[in-house]
Amino acid sequence: MKGAGAYLVAVSLLVSVFGFAATGFAEEEVVGSIVSMDKSHLTVEKKSGEKRRFGWSRQNTRFFSGSMPVPVRHLVPHTKVRVAPKDGAADAIFILEAPK
Repeated sequence: MKGAGAYLVAVSLLVSVFGFAATGFAEEEVVGSIVSMDKSHLTVEKKSGEKRRFGWSRQNTRFFSGSMPVPVRHLVPHTKVRVAPKDGAADAIFILEAPK
């Protein structure tokens, strides 16, 4: 039980310093279709039907088509994307397939 106590102390220290428990895992990337996009938020629907909402900004969010960065101001609904989140906001958005 000595190891479990040390683990709890480490987790409580991380929570008090950083505000969250760092587990060593990155935030989950989300693959799905754009439901809506406005000036500050992006909603993506996964295949399972779950919807995820991310904040985004022109200064902090990078857009890619394949591996090439692209200038994007707006994505239309039904565009298939992969979103790499960081702290609840979209850090990078990869355009997988555009609607026809």
